[in-house]
Amino acid sequence: MQKKSWAALFLCGIAASSIAQNFKDDYKPITIEGAVTASLLKSPNSAGFSKTAKEMGFESKKIATLEKEIGKERNEMLINGFVYFNDAVSQYVNSVLDKTLASEPGLRGKVKVYVTRYSSVNAISLPEGTIFLNIGLLAALENESQLAGVLAHEVAHIKKQHVLNNRKKIEKIKKEEENVYNPDGNVFRNLSFSRDNEFEADAVGLSIMTGSDYDASEMGRSLELLEFTDTNETTFNLEKLFTNEYFKVDTAEISKKKIKSWLKGERNNDDNATLLGLVEDIYLTHPEIEKRVLALKEILKSTSYKFAGKKNEGEFLKIKTTAKFELMNNCLKTGNYVRSAYEAIRLLKDYPDNKFVNLCLMRSLYWLSHLREQDLLDKAIEKSVHIPTKNFAMLNLLLKKPDISEYKKLMYGYIKLQEDKLKTNEEYLLQLAMATEAYLGKEAAGVFYRQFAAKFPSSNYATFIEEKLK
Repeated sequence: MQKKSWAALFLCGIAASSIAQNFKDDYKPITIEGAVTASLLKSPNSAGFSKTAKEMGFESKKIATLEKEIGKERNEMLINGFVYFNDAVSQYVNSVLDKTLASEPGLRGKVKVYVTRYSSVNAISLPEGTIFLNIGLLAALENESQLAGVLAHEVAHIKKQHVLNNRKKIEKIKKEEENVYNPDGNVFRNLSFSRDNEFEADAVGLSIMTGSDYDASEMGRSLELLEFTDTNETTFNLEKLFTNEYFKVDTAEISKKKIKSWLKGERNNDDNATLLGLVEDIYLTHPEIEKRVLALKEILKSTSYKFAGKKNEGEFLKIKTTAKFELMNNCLKTGNYVRSAYEAIRLLKDYPDNKFVNLCLMRSLYWLSHLREQDLLDKAIEKSVHIPTKNFAMLNLLLKKPDISEYKKLMYGYIKLQEDKLKTNEEYLLQLAMATEAYLGKEAAGVFYRQFAAKFPSSNYATFIEEKLK
């Protein structure tokens, strides 16, 4: 279902937008340029992967099966619109990989990196040389050296062939324990191998970084950013944002005590909570970030490394800002309205007059109101990827107000408040009409639907408006 929606929403685009945008006033989302070509679907290092697998003792039939599985996973991502390509963001990330591996040109030719539309702060690599970097991670990074550090870490996984090594070790364990009743043994050992892989990928990645023109000390900070926090962000002023003549924010509902309680509940509901309570850190797939950062510091301290380059972050900051806008838009398009509202509010702090951001927040509030009316809001909040930050907690507490009429006031009040500055905007007038219908009924909404029909007779929404006016 999700794959179909991505294809419908993103593969029908025309030319990719440029990053040379005036973020202050508006934003034009990146759209797909051209078709998915055979070269894009080609494995970056199929021959090398097969040779390595054979040297490790895998049978030809098993190698063919692995290649088929990996190719299917990679190509589904590309064909179904999960990945950006032929756009400024992808070109930039690949240029950073070029510079990161400048001293290893042979290795660079065996690796491809793609930026995905996923919101999570993460990146993954496939053993035949493909790296997928999430737009959510790109939006969270602070500088280009951190991006280089992430890419170096993923390249290290490929270079050391951790996936193949893990597969080989697991198969060996299965043979050794096939007559022993130990249902959890293989799982824990797999996690343990993954833990060792992460530390090794950090160390090898750090070696790659020290041989580049990037600041290797930033690699540890890029790991810290995997644990999403908003400690460096200004606290949301939701009272100022949403209080108006129609709605007043109840500050008692978003008090520090309630925020603390919400965050505590999130930690208790963590998928790893049971595992953390039963086994030691040795069995965690992703070992504690603190330990990995400390290990990197100790390794770097033992060398004579000193960063002598220059940090020119102008292009990075444009890409990071683009990533933040894309993250917000992708969340909206895929129905993750809680997250899209959250990202919109974050952007409003820097771009309060941006039409695109304001409209995204309006749409998010409208659809959240619709879900509330259908008694589906709680489920939508539960299904959304939760971010363990104070600001996200505060927004969730506000959105979970029990009274639907109060929630509609919040939605309608915010949208109505933007009328003076956006009344000539086609998308805004449509949103205002829909919000008015949801809160005040069809008759009151008719005023705005008629205004829309008069102002935008050739709109793509003309048929929809005609139906509303019947």
